[in-house]
Amino acid sequence: MAFQVRIRINRNVIKVLSVASSTDEFNNTTIGKIKEKALTYFPGVTDPRRLRVIFGQNEPKDNQTLLSCNIEHLSLLIIVLLTLGGEGMALLYLLYKIYSLCIIYFLIFSKNKNKYTFE
Repeated sequence: MAFQVRIRINRNVIKVLSVASSTDEFNNTTIGKIKEKALTYFPGVTDPRRLRVIFGQNEPKDNQTLLSCNIEHLSLLIIVLLTLGGEGMALLYLLYKIYSLCIIYFLIFSKNKNKYTFE
C-alpha cells in the first residue's frame, strides 16, 4: 500500500503525493523530503528551500518527521512558493518609512530654523 499526503499548491489545486510504501518509512519521512518530492509541481523551481510547508496552523521545520508533526496518511499539507522579497521586504519597508520621517522632520526643522535659534 502506498502512503500518501495531499498537497494544496494553490487555491483550487490539490494533488496527491506518494511518500512511502510502509508505515515506518512514512512516519520517518522528513518535511525536507516532502519538499523535494513536491518540486515536481513547481516548474522552474530547483531549490526546496524556496518552498514552505504548512500543516494546520504550524510550519514544521525541514528536519521534523511526519510522525512528530502528527501528519497521517492523506493529510492535507499546504505548500507555498516563496517569492523574491520574502521576509526581508518588511524590514526594507520599515527602514524606508523611518528614512521618510527623518526627511520630513529635517524639512520642517530647516524651514523654521530662525524660530529656534538663541541669541
